[in-house]
Amino acid sequence: MVDRNLACLVWVALEAGESVYALGDEGSGLTSKRTAQRLKTAKDGFEGQSPVADIAKTTGWSEKRVQQVRGWWQQSQAVQGGSPLLIDIAKEHHADLQEALRLLKDYLEPIAGEVPLLWLPPCEPTPMGKIHVDDLQSHLEDKDLIDAIDLATTEGPPEPRKTAAVEALRRLREVLAGRLIGGHCRHCPVAA
Repeated sequence: MVDRNLACLVWVALEAGESVYALGDEGSGLTSKRTAQRLKTAKDGFEGQSPVADIAKTTGWSEKRVQQVRGWWQQSQAVQGGSPLLIDIAKEHHADLQEALRLLKDYLEPIAGEVPLLWLPPCEPTPMGKIHVDDLQSHLEDKDLIDAIDLATTEGPPEPRKTAAVEALRRLREVLAGRLIGGHCRHCPVAA
């Protein structure tokens, strides 16, 4: 599902010269090729002042959805101004979120019993790592996942922590597999 921040990240990357195929490439982790192509088509339509009905037809979105995406595009134009600095910040922010995902996955695997360890150190990320994990939780907007992560990473009886870690890993792996992190946080470079 496309949200405002993903759309803005794609448009910023397109302005920086990235291709739709590079954005949709499995290695980039930004989005699928189909979503990148739809956002590029919508952007081209907005810039060319095409009728909403035409953009809806070519993207496969409803006219209401096109109007919503047009609003995001107009906001992104006001915010970004084509700034290469903003493009770099957006890419780094996305990389930070991916790193937080990996950090949580690596910590939760031993709690869930997937990786044997003799002693499990407490979950004490660096101060920046904590900020990135908090940002990731804001992006995910999944209260059950956040509760599972909190229970699994808090000292307590092992069995509830293990159950929570298994559930959190299942949900985090879905995010990792889709390579999409929707939502937003207070550190998003493209916020309105």
